[in-house]
Amino acid sequence: MNIHSTMRVTTERGADYVSAAVEPLEARSQTRPDFGLRVQRTSDGATLDFGWARCVLEVDAAGLAVRAEADTPKALDQVCELMTRHLESHGDLPLDATWSHAPADAGRSERRDRMRGFHARMSRRHTGHGTDT
Repeated sequence: MNIHSTMRVTTERGADYVSAAVEPLEARSQTRPDFGLRVQRTSDGATLDFGWARCVLEVDAAGLAVRAEADTPKALDQVCELMTRHLESHGDLPLDATWSHAPADAGRSERRDRMRGFHARMSRRHTGHGTDT
């Protein structure tokens, strides 16, 4: 994975964010091993390996650091959007998600298109019809 982006969430509840974001993905990795998602929890975070992208979440005294890695800008956008949505929808805290590589003014339709691309990528991977680069 040769390109990356980072995001920082300042909070006293970083571990709650990690649990809330990772638990649904961990459940998915167990019920759908054909997706190829690997989840590894650590004492201070988690690593999510999608095969086409990777995301590392680390909790520290100041909050939560998230690092996304991928081989293409499109894949990087998709994994960043996935993590943003999981942190927003599965956490009970407000989130100001600004990734280091992405413009801060990405609109809702652009975010929706990224997630559609992610779901299409996972569907192709599941059905064995190749990957999208």
